[in-house]
Amino acid sequence: LPPPPVPPPPAQPSTTSQPNPTKNASPDSKEADNTLEKAMARVRQARPPTAKPNPQQGGNVQAGGARTGDVTGQLTQGQQGAIADQLRDGWWYDAGAKDADKLMVVLTLKLGADGTVRDAKVAEADQGKLSEPRFRAFAERAIRAALSPRVGPLKMPKEKLFDGAELLVRFRP
Repeated sequence: LPPPPVPPPPAQPSTTSQPNPTKNASPDSKEADNTLEKAMARVRQARPPTAKPNPQQGGNVQAGGARTGDVTGQLTQGQQGAIADQLRDGWWYDAGAKDADKLMVVLTLKLGADGTVRDAKVAEADQGKLSEPRFRAFAERAIRAALSPRVGPLKMPKEKLFDGAELLVRFRP
């Protein structure tokens, strides 16, 4: 019988590797308490939060002079009518659609300082209706009308215009 093979000599320790000490006191612990306790220690706050609540939105001047908010309520009926006349230039709807005369959508328009409509979206109150295809098509036409170059900058009083002003507009046939 041949002699059993001789095992190779043990490997020399590497001169480039470093020991990796574990930070976990019990690395193979399966206890949920140990894990939970360590997770809670990582997220524990050293001091209470210092954030302040958000201010109410409105058309007031905030720190830095930037105005924000909805200016619809600040317009007279005549001014609102003039804006509606402008928006009609870009507006059309599918009169043959079922119940088209009963549809209505409210849009939130974001304006630039010169009265240009920078963005138009369906107001939050009507967001839930967008799943209905007829309403969605109607709303998309209203958005296109508001953003149409034919409409041009909205004729509003200069004191009501500022970058980021919002205007609520109701579209209906």
